[in-house]
Amino acid sequence: MRFHFFTIEALHPAAGEEALNAFCAEQRVVSVGRHFVDQGACSYWGLCVATLDQMTFLSAASRRQQANALWQAGKRTAESLPKRRLHGID
Repeated sequence: MRFHFFTIEALHPAAGEEALNAFCAEQRVVSVGRHFVDQGACSYWGLCVATLDQMTFLSAASRRQQANALWQAGKRTAESLPKRRLHGID
């Protein structure tokens, strides 16, 4: 996981918002922390954006694919087993 920091001016947020939105559109965002810094006319938002780096995302996707493959193999195995009847239960 990687952390990226942004500031957005409270009175003129357009440029900061645009930069943040462009960044978030290209990343896998895990969380966003924010804090308002009250400095009168110079007030701003401080943001910390946590993202998954490429290797973390790929390893998570790989684990998910392996789990799905095991689940499918188990499902096929269960379907191929003969149905058994329990004695005394109809």
